[in-house]
Amino acid sequence: MDENTTVEANIASLQMKAECSTLSWRTEVMQFMSITEYGINELGEKYDSLQKEYDILRQDITAEISQLSSNNDGIWIERLQTLEKDMVQTLAGVEERYSQKVKLYKLH
Repeated sequence: MDENTTVEANIASLQMKAECSTLSWRTEVMQFMSITEYGINELGEKYDSLQKEYDILRQDITAEISQLSSNNDGIWIERLQTLEKDMVQTLAGVEERYSQKVKLYKLH
């Protein structure tokens, strides 16, 4: 396997993890928020668990970008930066709704 193939495989793996992560956020956290029998503690645990996975994934993406930067692989860096930006945008709405749900819970 040449270096280009390895980089492409690493990026494909990160892309797949990002898709799984954002899907988990959109389905699991949003589902938890819509089901009233789940308490705020269960929702918080689910959110925290997904947040940890997300943070690890972002660290992996950052590490891969750093590795690629040393090799001046601009096209791959751009793909990873776009992937990270898309993840952040996708999850921003979920994080906002979660924050609103927590605020509402604290008011009651």
